Amino acid sequence: MPEPGEALSEREMEVLRLAARGLTNDQIAAQLVISTNTVKAHLRNIFAKLAVASRTEAALLAIQRGWVTVETPATAASEPVAIEEPSPAAAPLPAPTAEVVPTPQPALPWPRWLILAAMLVLIVALILSMFGLPQGLFLRQTNSPLDISPEPRWATLADLPTARSDLVLVPFADSLYAIGGVGAEGVSPATERFDSLGGTWVGLAPKPTAVSEARGAVLGGHIYIPGGRDAQGQPLPTTEVYLVERDQWASAAALPRPLSGYALTSFEGKLYLFGGWDGLQYRAEILRYDPGLDRWEEIGRLPFPWGYAGAVAIGSRILLIGGINADGPLNVTLDYSPALVTVQYTQPLSGVSLGRAQATVLLDRYLYILADPGNGQPPRILQWELRTRNWQEIEPSPAGLYPGTALAGMGTEIFVVGGRREGAALPLVQRFQAIYIVTLPTPAP
Repeated sequence: MPEPGEALSEREMEVLRLAARGLTNDQIAAQLVISTNTVKAHLRNIFAKLAVASRTEAALLAIQRGWVTVETPATAASEPVAIEEPSPAAAPLPAPTAEVVPTPQPALPWPRWLILAAMLVLIVALILSMFGLPQGLFLRQTNSPLDISPEPRWATLADLPTARSDLVLVPFADSLYAIGGVGAEGVSPATERFDSLGGTWVGLAPKPTAVSEARGAVLGGHIYIPGGRDAQGQPLPTTEVYLVERDQWASAAALPRPLSGYALTSFEGKLYLFGGWDGLQYRAEILRYDPGLDRWEEIGRLPFPWGYAGAVAIGSRILLIGGINADGPLNVTLDYSPALVTVQYTQPLSGVSLGRAQATVLLDRYLYILADPGNGQPPRILQWELRTRNWQEIEPSPAGLYPGTALAGMGTEIFVVGGRREGAALPLVQRFQAIYIVTLPTPAP
């Protein structure tokens, strides 16, 4: 039996590289012209020598050590995976974290400006110390630094008209669109809109194909929903588009294969879809949809099969967070560069359990993740400060969080909708005030 630390043979290294690219045992066997049993034997030896327990752990270790490159159709094997140095262990977010927006005033002479700036800093410090604001908390908008009475950050809103879990939740133009999911009568085609200003729900044209475990994203004022699971629990290849202004549905190009449980986001006028479940196995492909050509194409591969992750576009990159595959929860993040069509690996997250994840970003700085680790653990919401890469859990909801809940961010607020409790779909709609803004006036000159 191989010993931990023993060097891999040339053949074992070949098997490891192919496994890290997401190939199955049968695909590896076909490429290397060996039997599937031989591939399994090589993998057992690899696991023993690397002291790991799964393909995913082996792939992560291979990427960290620079043994593996992630190929794309455009670059073949020429683009190496960029490895980032591990950042220090997560520490509490530095307080304060208040965003201060001063009221515009005419320019002041330099000495007076300096004095007023110092006064402003002292006022903010006084406010933070007086009210004992927790980490990550901003102050609500006000016209007076003395008129501050912090309100509860969690609020329960009007119920979802059709109770559902595993639904699509898409924010667009001060509204939330709740689409599909599993209700009391099975997979639902319901499409409903929540007006965040009026606080009311309205029914819309139902989705032609009822699905659950899908994701949605906005392109050109339309909401695109590829794939998802049908009433029999099977993934679908369909792509359906909700035309917001017309309250109508239309069809777009089908996916290359049936998929559910993928990660999806829009970036610079295109959709990017990562991994997913095809009904038999988790996938490792990266797909891109061009609405001008109405076409999906494969543009790259993840370093391992991946499903049920969260994805957000931040600046010039797309961040992939959490998820699961055949080896269990994936408590990792990946940076994807659409411009370079490359994956940049970031280290596993220490002390953070994510599992199935949904993500949203506010102010291009604070990432919020609804993490459902499974194994009887309730979902929770985590905040990741992108500049410091520090994690913290936000305060729990008084009404609770449940499996199958959908997450969306809008403005300075987070919304969590639906879910299931003891097998029954919930109409629960909650809002969390993630960020407060304080506007402090400056004295007249």
